[in-house]
Amino acid sequence: MLKQKVSMHEGYALIRRRKKCKGSFSLWAAAVSFLIVVSGLAGSSVCYASELEYLDSTAPQKVLTLLEAVVGLDMAKYRADLEFYSETPFLYYDVLPQEDVTYALESDESKLDVLCSFADGKLRSMHTYVTEGVPLTTFLPRSSYEMAKSFLEEYQVCSGASYYSSMISLLGEIEADKNVSKISGDIQLKATVTARSESFRWTYISNGVEAPSKCVVLSFENGFLDYFIDTWSLFSVGSLSLNISEEEAVEIAMTAAENYSWTLSMGSDAPVTVTEFNIVRVSEPKLSIGNYAVKNESRNQDPLTLYPSWRVKLYFDALYPGNVYGLDIGIWADTGQLHDIRALISSLGVYPDNEIPEFPVWIVPFLLASVAALIISKKLRS
Repeated sequence: MLKQKVSMHEGYALIRRRKKCKGSFSLWAAAVSFLIVVSGLAGSSVCYASELEYLDSTAPQKVLTLLEAVVGLDMAKYRADLEFYSETPFLYYDVLPQEDVTYALESDESKLDVLCSFADGKLRSMHTYVTEGVPLTTFLPRSSYEMAKSFLEEYQVCSGASYYSSMISLLGEIEADKNVSKISGDIQLKATVTARSESFRWTYISNGVEAPSKCVVLSFENGFLDYFIDTWSLFSVGSLSLNISEEEAVEIAMTAAENYSWTLSMGSDAPVTVTEFNIVRVSEPKLSIGNYAVKNESRNQDPLTLYPSWRVKLYFDALYPGNVYGLDIGIWADTGQLHDIRALISSLGVYPDNEIPEFPVWIVPFLLASVAALIISKKLRS
């Protein structure tokens, strides 16, 4: 962990000192990485660091570059204190090296904290927290729509990420300051407007099925960046095949429930294993594209590769020991394999009637033909 005070005037010297500890370094490259030309009246900034120079810089260097070139802060008016830097990388999803950076920015007029996370050298998230005053920017007040477009354009220059072109194009197809959803190709854009904020979310989508993990999000509050998230390049899609229907997903879930049980510790008493319960309702299956965040639990030990999956909820007739009122079951939609089964637990200790849906219309014939499977009287396992 590194905690270091650094002003913009001291920045180049600090970078040079840090690099001497790690190997050769070009002072010219560092200077170029921070050399930003800003046209404040026009409301636009230009990242003068080339793509290679930006990608080759350290995570703290990248943050300072982005704050002025992309976010539009007037960094000449701030002292930037590097509060935290994880020099020993963590692992993102137990796979990719992750670096976390925290800056405290202070001027006579405003203060803000900036928290950034990088995965595999790419900016994964940036959060800003204004703690005093109003951010000092190099642009005149403008709409969130204009700020989102500018952010993507400038960041694309620094990062070289080509997928921003399609996102910028899709942004240009929607009307500003309105709640709207629009799809183009494999990208879905949702704009959400409130009294104080506006957010834009680009999500991967295929045939109407979303991959929530694979996305880019920009949110603005009170005329300034609130947060930025980009996981688009970190996740890949391993399969889009839908070989299991809704009816088949329910049938697989019902079969899995027959062998499910859970055990409760009862203090000084012997543990109790619950093996008998009655299923009286079934949710409409939900289809999405995803995986598990933990490497050891993910499909093929690769949490960053996504697959289509059905989720089916089975609801009991009452609360069972442990405040369990149903099961939440996951089935891979391309292979039909069961990948997850977990208990639905009421945190309030009451049966959540308002959450329990009626049977969807399409499943009624299936249910009538499978009454025995819907009301399960479990036998104790031997």
